[in-house]
Amino acid sequence: MSSSNATIIAALRILACEIQSGDGVANSVISEAADRIGKLEIEISTVGRIASDEATFNDAILARIRSLKNQLRSAWTKTAEQGPDDECAVLMALSENEVWSGFRLDGQWHFINGDPCCEVPTHWMHLPRHPLDIAP
Repeated sequence: MSSSNATIIAALRILACEIQSGDGVANSVISEAADRIGKLEIEISTVGRIASDEATFNDAILARIRSLKNQLRSAWTKTAEQGPDDECAVLMALSENEVWSGFRLDGQWHFINGDPCCEVPTHWMHLPRHPLDIAP
């Protein structure tokens, strides 16, 4: 509880005790107001912790997404640096943001159906393993 709210609640309680009312309505209303302020302060604190936990969780999720994106980017190999083994099926990244499956044979790139590719891919990546393939 913040110190200013604690001070307000304490002042309300003191005021409730000092007010003399024939039917006790005034000090019960003030006392009830102090109780409500105290409960609201607890609720606000709880909501703040939940929001903080959610923000931390969201930050962790975003960090994981960035990590996975970086891993995916690092799976691509620049064609200028290295090419795949001949006849090894790969994904080919072409200059117009297109991705095709294909292979390289004797330095010439081909689409997976055997048609020659008219350009050299900028990057290539091995095809992913089958999800049930657990071999390293």
